[in-house]
Amino acid sequence: MVPSSSPWWTRWLRRYLVGAEQDFTFHPVRDVQLPQIKSAGLYLHVPFCKSLCPYCPYNKIAYADSWVEPYVQAVLREIEEVYRRLGSIDITSIYIGGGTPTHIADKLGTILEYTAYRFRLTGPVCIETNPMDLESGFVTAEQLKSMGIKRISLGVQSFDERCLSLLGRKYSAQILPPTLRSLVQAGFETVNVDLMFALPDQKEEDVLTDIAKAISLGVDQVTLYPLFTFPYTTVGKYRDIKKVKMPDLTVRRRMYKHIHDYFLQKGWQRVSVWGFAREQAPRYSSVTRDEYIGLGPGAGSHLPGLFYINTFSVEAYIQAMKQKDRLPVAMSLRLNDSLSFYHWLYWRLYDTAIPMAPLEKQREKGDRKPLDLVRFLQWVKWAEVKEDFAILTEPGAFWLHLMQNYFALDYVNRIWSTAGETPWPEAVNI
Repeated sequence: MVPSSSPWWTRWLRRYLVGAEQDFTFHPVRDVQLPQIKSAGLYLHVPFCKSLCPYCPYNKIAYADSWVEPYVQAVLREIEEVYRRLGSIDITSIYIGGGTPTHIADKLGTILEYTAYRFRLTGPVCIETNPMDLESGFVTAEQLKSMGIKRISLGVQSFDERCLSLLGRKYSAQILPPTLRSLVQAGFETVNVDLMFALPDQKEEDVLTDIAKAISLGVDQVTLYPLFTFPYTTVGKYRDIKKVKMPDLTVRRRMYKHIHDYFLQKGWQRVSVWGFAREQAPRYSSVTRDEYIGLGPGAGSHLPGLFYINTFSVEAYIQAMKQKDRLPVAMSLRLNDSLSFYHWLYWRLYDTAIPMAPLEKQREKGDRKPLDLVRFLQWVKWAEVKEDFAILTEPGAFWLHLMQNYFALDYVNRIWSTAGETPWPEAVNI
């Protein structure tokens, strides 16, 4: 077992919130008993990238043609195994991430068709992609729409050549406007653009110029991130890379306020800590589904009372799915009712809007801590209660998410770094 090295205060806080009886150990398993459910979101992880960005923390390997067909067949078998256990449940949304999912664009239609054959799709299909795949004609907006994809996100990062070079992006800023126009003109429900801020030597006006460019091209949503790091990523392992370093907190704080205020002045609405959308635009989000099933190597699944993670190894995943009557699960964690509730609350803080009714129900069960938290947030002016929601203010959104990072990212790093080192890890105590 990998022993826990979490800071004492995070151990104290989680014990205070969810009780001493909750086990915080991810146990090694080769299969799990799925709870019977009627609906869930679906996440498909495509781990292939032709360019491995040093700052990206997600499970990925270099693209090779020889991986594609075995991977696709393994995913189809995983879908079949989930169907065998759960039946034809409602799939409330599909999110396809990676990696770069459009590297296997010609195979995604097969996976989506088989998903629709086995389950009832009741919500949108969402995908992320890379400017190079679209600019090269490797995949087109029309092709993606023909698969039933409704919402799409383009990983632009910046419209500035210097920033793109700094981040190791292999495309020119000149391809970005026509690529984005092709997505907007294709008529997706939502076109999201990912941008980064607080990069070395980047000024506030540089970030606002990037945002203005995205808005002028007609996108529906802009999601901006500062440069995060995990020790297991290339940036984390090689901190002496002078070109790419973590942003100073004061710079990050100042830029976030400028970004936040700029969008609100333009009449856009905040839809998460980092995301801003035009009024009435359907939200593009990859992280805030309450219950979901993950497919593919490294995918996580969250179901009632259960969180489990597939093996990160593409080869181990493919081999596991050649075996009959099994799922490619590497580790799992059982969640008691309190931890399940606070997992839900964690993501509502990320949304920056917390519905009050579930907090009242929690109080009726004898747990006043969530309501006390809202009262404290009101007192420090980090939240305001409006129309049965606790809405985070701009300072509240920034500082609470910073606290969430300190609380949770160490856990993510420990789990993912262990899972990345061995296909079938021993127990990981977080």
